Order: sequence, then C-alpha cells, then structure tokens
Amino acid sequence: MDKIKKIILGISLVAIALTLAACSLKPAKLTDKEPIKIGYIGALTGKSAYIGTYIKNGLDLAVEEINQKGINGREIKIIYEDSKSETNEAVKAVNKLIEIDQVPIIVGFDSSSSVLAAAPIAEQQKVILFAPVASAVEITNAGDYVFRNRESSFLHGEKMAELAFNKLNFKSVAILAVNSENGLGYQAGFVKKFEELGGTISKIDNYVKGEKDFRTSLTKINGTNPQAIYLAGYAAEMAEIIKQAKELDINAQLLASAGIETKDLFTIIKPPLGDGLIYSYPAFNPNDSAIADYQKKFEAKYGNKSEAFAANSYDAMKIITQALKVCGTKTSCIKDEIYKIKDYPGVGGLTTFNENGDVVKPIIFKTIKNGEFIIYQ
Repeated sequence: MDKIKKIILGISLVAIALTLAACSLKPAKLTDKEPIKIGYIGALTGKSAYIGTYIKNGLDLAVEEINQKGINGREIKIIYEDSKSETNEAVKAVNKLIEIDQVPIIVGFDSSSSVLAAAPIAEQQKVILFAPVASAVEITNAGDYVFRNRESSFLHGEKMAELAFNKLNFKSVAILAVNSENGLGYQAGFVKKFEELGGTISKIDNYVKGEKDFRTSLTKINGTNPQAIYLAGYAAEMAEIIKQAKELDINAQLLASAGIETKDLFTIIKPPLGDGLIYSYPAFNPNDSAIADYQKKFEAKYGNKSEAFAANSYDAMKIITQALKVCGTKTSCIKDEIYKIKDYPGVGGLTTFNENGDVVKPIIFKTIKNGEFIIYQ
C-alpha cells in the first residue's frame, strides 16, 4: 500500500506542477499581446497649447494608421500627460510615465527647456525621449537616448544671418529674443554667423517668456538704427512685438524664428499687420504632391492642413514603429535602430540622424502676406 500511495502522491505532485506551470505561462502569453505603451508629454493647456496640440495631432494620426496592422500583433497605446506649458509639470510627467506607467518611449515636449530638464531622467532610466519640436543647441549633447527630428535653433539662426547679410544686404541688425534655451540658440547662431560675414549687431535685448510690454526694448533697439530686427521666441510674444513696433512707427525689416508660424497668430494681430516679415522654417511644403495622401488623411481627421510640427510628430511615431518591429520594447536596441535612420522619406522632410541624435534636414524661408504664410522668393 505504501508503494501505491507513493505512486499516487508522485502523480499528484506532477499534476500540480504541470497545472502551476500552465498557469504561469498564461500571463506571459497575454503580455505579448498587450498594447505597447508610449508616453506623450506636451502642453495641452497653457500658452504653448497650440504646439502641444500640433504634436498630439500628428501622433494620433500615425497611431491610428499603425494600429490597423499592429506591431508584431500588438497595438500602440499613448498615455497623455499635460505639461500645462510649464517645465516643472513636464518633469513630473516624465517621472510618472517612467515609474508608474513604465513606458519605454516618451514623445513630445512643447519647449526645449522641458526636453533639457527631462533628458537626464530619461538617460539614467534608459528610456527613449523623442522631441519633434525642440530646437535648443544644448539638446545635441543631452544624451544617447535623446532624439529630435527638428533642426537646431543655432542652425536656423546661422541660415537667417546668411540671408540677412548676403541676400537682403543688411549690415546692421538688432535682436530681441526670449531668454530661454530656444531663443538664445537662435540668437547665438545669428550673432556668430552675421559677425563672421562682416555684419554688426547693433543691440541685443532679451525678455522673459510671457512678457507683454516690449515698448521699452523696442525704443532702445530703434535708437541704434538697425536695418532689421531679428525676433526669436514664441508666437504670442512675437505677435505683441509686431503690434507694438507698428505703434512706435518702427520701420526696420522684421525677421523671425520658426515659432512665428501658427494659425493662432492672426487672432492676436490682424492682417495686413505682419505682412513682409521673413522667417526661417523647416523645409516642409504642405502642398507637396509627395505628401498628398498624408494631407488628405490629416484634413479628414482635423479639418485643416498639417503644418511642420504635426508632420514631424507623425514621422517620429513612424520611425519609432520601425524600431519597435525590430526590437520590441528593448530601449537599448530601439536607440541603436534610430541612429541607423538615413534618408527616411518622412512627410516632414527627408530625415537622417547624426551621431548625436540630431536630425539632418534642410531649412527654407517664408514670409507673411495677406494673413498667410507663404514661401519667400
């Protein structure tokens, strides 16, 4: 009997072990089909909400398309966090997405300041941080896990200086820039190149984001008799500067950074105010026949054509998807795959990443005419 009992006991133990093994396999199998969580951080409220909305719109359209087929049988799920246009809120969101939601990738950020504050956290935790809009020079060296498909502000500043000196024949230019990584990057690039070419910076004045009265700065600048004034910052402040320059009868040519282009600009200034202003911009043509299918889908979903930042965000998600197909959610592998991207035919332009995770893309010039943003000839 003892022998029979031992056999029965042995069979029972094997059965229990098999049952436990089967149970332990079920969660792993389910996990393989769970959505891939990706974090979004951007200004959905606050002064930079228009930028955050651009990013979100591009991401959402891309995810909608990607989820029709999935990534190795899995869908993407975006977890949205509102930075409220504040850097400290962006940092809180980064910590939450990494520690609680355990996302492998975070996309977004409406300002360079937020990217630079979040980068050390993402780098330490080996989480991919992908910025479609941020342009500060310092992001170049922010870390191996930090990428962007927006050109640096320094490069934009250099290109604007070349246009001002070589084509517009300006020898004296003043600068009015926001005192942030974004504005100071444009300023540094412009000053370096303009002075190298032989031009003179007649005056530099910086302001705090959110400032509304620029009359004192403009009066001081105008007293140096510049041929042009280079504005670098965000649309809300630059719109106020345009209005107040007109009120002060300042006739210097206005030049600006890419942030001037937003459909909300003309809720602050009424056409023809702003006409003739020239600004640098990513080489994105909303009417390019090569992206007609993208624009058709974008207009159907949102009721208007895409601009460059939404296009960059769409491209960011598509590029990330390529890496996810190869790597799953292993971030060291995703990082290496993104570095390999060369001449990716994105809707936001032909995209290549250099050894610093910076994008290599062309820059164009645009102007304002009759309340519209058009290519500058």
